[in-house]
Amino acid sequence: MSRSSTFERYVDQARNGRTAVWRILLGVLLIGLVWAIFSIVAFVAPAIVTTLVRGESVSALSLEAFASDPYGIALMLASFIGIWPGVWLALRLLHRRPFNTVLGAGGRLAWGDFGRALVATLIVSLLSEIAVLPIDASIERGTISLGGWLLWLAPLTALLFVQISAEELAFRGYLMQSLAARFRSPIVWGVLPAAFFTLIHWNVEASAAMHATMLLTIGAFAALATVLVHATGNLGAALGVHLGMNFCGILLVSHAGWLNGAALFVSRPLEAEGWSSIEAVYMAVVGIGSMALVWRLLVDPRSPLKLVSLASTSMAEDAGESGDEYRASG
Repeated sequence: MSRSSTFERYVDQARNGRTAVWRILLGVLLIGLVWAIFSIVAFVAPAIVTTLVRGESVSALSLEAFASDPYGIALMLASFIGIWPGVWLALRLLHRRPFNTVLGAGGRLAWGDFGRALVATLIVSLLSEIAVLPIDASIERGTISLGGWLLWLAPLTALLFVQISAEELAFRGYLMQSLAARFRSPIVWGVLPAAFFTLIHWNVEASAAMHATMLLTIGAFAALATVLVHATGNLGAALGVHLGMNFCGILLVSHAGWLNGAALFVSRPLEAEGWSSIEAVYMAVVGIGSMALVWRLLVDPRSPLKLVSLASTSMAEDAGESGDEYRASG
């Protein structure tokens, strides 16, 4: 993968700080530590208190049980806010550069790219749900009432943005950008962060075939987010795709038995028993194909959802070529 000019400008902002490998590794540890502290404050402690108030045993407390209602899901999502100050501390204390340098080549998020990527992902996610119906038509209404869902819609969407932005900030922002400033190989700055992101979603409860399907689908998303940041030099598009996926998977149609308390509809959990290998392969094809379709919608010159950053880059390159031709003719 040759590095685009916009990505190089993005990486240059990291080069203006300190880029030693030990600083990157220590930064990852610092981010994880701050996240752990915030998780205890925002999720673990309230979960224990809530369990005691309900008169239940703390020893029986589990993520699956607590995240089975909107309140528990809200606390779980809120715990991700700790990644933001973790990244800020890593950048300021270890790398000696401003926080906004991790957002994009211009020091700010490309909100136009975010909106287009969000719309494209919502459309494709709904199409993927239709594509799954031939092998699993078990979709049904969730336990949450329509009124309760509407009441929780705005706060949970906001907290979803906190969660997905924190993950993108850490993986496609801090880690990917810092490694790219230090190493030229895309295996180091592209593949390793994407693989790390994929593996932390390990699910031991699913069957081997469905577990592989889940990892392949998550890996396809991580690859898409990586190439979007590479193409645009900005986190905006990756944020839009991530929010669209999690919005559909947590608030619209849940395929996770432990995370369906706020979903308007629920389907057969991916970690449930009984999935055949053929069904797992089919689901993997749908998941990977969905990511490919999102990419196509965001980069195709004829698409109304083509990313703003790509259009701007093309215009700048065309202008540069015209200027070179003019100077040559002069």
